[in-house]
Amino acid sequence: MSTSTRSTKAKGHKKSRMLRGVLLGLFFLLCCLLLFNKLTEPNSTEEIAQRQWKKVQIGNAPTLLFLSPVDLEKANKPLEEDIGQMLNSFESYTFQEGNNLTIKVNLVDYKNSSKLDLEGAASGWTNELSNEYEDFKFSHQPFFISGRKGVKELGAFRKDNEAFAFANIFVMEANKIWQVTIIHKQQDSNGAFIKNKVLGSLSFL
Repeated sequence: MSTSTRSTKAKGHKKSRMLRGVLLGLFFLLCCLLLFNKLTEPNSTEEIAQRQWKKVQIGNAPTLLFLSPVDLEKANKPLEEDIGQMLNSFESYTFQEGNNLTIKVNLVDYKNSSKLDLEGAASGWTNELSNEYEDFKFSHQPFFISGRKGVKELGAFRKDNEAFAFANIFVMEANKIWQVTIIHKQQDSNGAFIKNKVLGSLSFL
């Protein structure tokens, strides 16, 4: 095989991985963009932080465990046919208190684990989000939950002249990807406390 042919195939594989990453990121992004469209009379994050925290379990074999001061509502949103064909199952859980606090957990069980790209999913998510909001910035680093390697993104952005902070976690196990996203107002110390306590309690059973 010539050097030129090997180079062309390598570029093709790299492009394929990038496209899978973007598609994964777009899929998770679509789940998150709706979070700011729900108008409610929000409780304060101070009141939420003082509630009784309880253990939440998402998925099985393995099960993601974490502490939460709120109940997360399971969404029953139908998937587009082309996305649904890639999946065994999809679960999405959300808590939203106006624009004060959002906690969202997605669990996607793919039919073919060979097509998964954890780094690509995380990069695709943040790249697309940066096109939606102003002053978007974040840091990207490895993150481990019960020995399983994931990706943690911490950042901030502006929406409607308000500043928000976020944490976004991706973890992969076999053909499953979990995503945990928490968003709060940037200067809100109670929102930051909730975010850090949730992330600090993440584990797998």
